[in-house]
Amino acid sequence: MEAKRARTTPGRAIASLVCAIVGFFILGIVLGPIAIALGVGARRKIRENPELGGEGIATAGLVIGIIDTVFYGLLSSLSL
Repeated sequence: MEAKRARTTPGRAIASLVCAIVGFFILGIVLGPIAIALGVGARRKIRENPELGGEGIATAGLVIGIIDTVFYGLLSSLSL
């Protein structure tokens, strides 16, 4: 019986989620696009290598990054 190996999560996926969460509170207009880019890159890397995990983390960073960017974009346009 073969033991299951744990799938590793790319650092880009974790960095995407961290940037997105921090960006939700401060500097969302800067950290949001960074989270989007990291999330897209991580998802691409995960799909290319089936031994990698963390697609949910990368997707969460991508979605929250989009929300950050849109929210702070709207906020800055309203305050002009």
